Amino acid sequence: MTKEKLKKNRILLVRKKLFFGYLALHLNLVEKPEVGTAAVDFKGNMYYNPEFINKISDEELQFTIAHEVMHLALGHDFREGNRNAVVVTPSGKPVKLWNIAADLVINTILADAGFKVPQNVLAHSEEERNQVRGKTTEQVYDELLKKMKQNKQVIQVMATKLTDNHEFSNKMKGSGKGQSKGMGKSISASELRKWQQKWKSKVAEAATRAKQQGQLPAGIERIVDMILGPSKLNWKQQLLKFIQEFIPHDYTYLKPSKQSLTTGIYLPVSYTHLRAHE
Repeated sequence: MTKEKLKKNRILLVRKKLFFGYLALHLNLVEKPEVGTAAVDFKGNMYYNPEFINKISDEELQFTIAHEVMHLALGHDFREGNRNAVVVTPSGKPVKLWNIAADLVINTILADAGFKVPQNVLAHSEEERNQVRGKTTEQVYDELLKKMKQNKQVIQVMATKLTDNHEFSNKMKGSGKGQSKGMGKSISASELRKWQQKWKSKVAEAATRAKQQGQLPAGIERIVDMILGPSKLNWKQQLLKFIQEFIPHDYTYLKPSKQSLTTGIYLPVSYTHLRAHE
């Protein structure tokens, strides 16, 4: 029943917000009560606590799914590097500053794309979003690091508002340097790079499909360009190629248009139409 709720809301995302929904279709849903809420690893496994999933509304679940796929789209596992500053919550739980920065950036992107940010999570207020909008996760991390030295309590409170379980994701990844340990398995840096490239390709595909349907949210295009960076994955060229395949560019009388025969007037048919019926 819980997995069905997840699948249903994933389909709703495809219909309502195609960019995020297309990426969500590549998630492998894995029940893991110990994650508490939800988590995602670099391979696209989305771990979830069924109790948490059943408790939240469909709107909140769609936000959660989109939040997880944006960790993959933005490559947070691959970009963290040596940013290992930690803050301890009032309850004594250690939280990586990088994870706070990542959630701030993602939730701001989702809010700007039309998602309703749940209460008690980062970037719920417009004031918070204004402070990070347009910035990279690295820039937000550096700003949080300065704030932590000035007023540690503010950052401690922020650490209690993470959307998902980052520590579980970190266990899956390991350190990412040379041979790292993730859940007891060795993960090489080359394997991490392979998965990073895979998700970049998925982002390009998602942007192309959303653009085709006129569903690419304002601001996402710039973010997609930032994600793909200097790579050769030009999603705009992919879109142009797709459009050109369906736009008639020449006509022939060798096979008249069947639609014109009843009028007694012979009209040409497009080569595009001929290819579609070959």
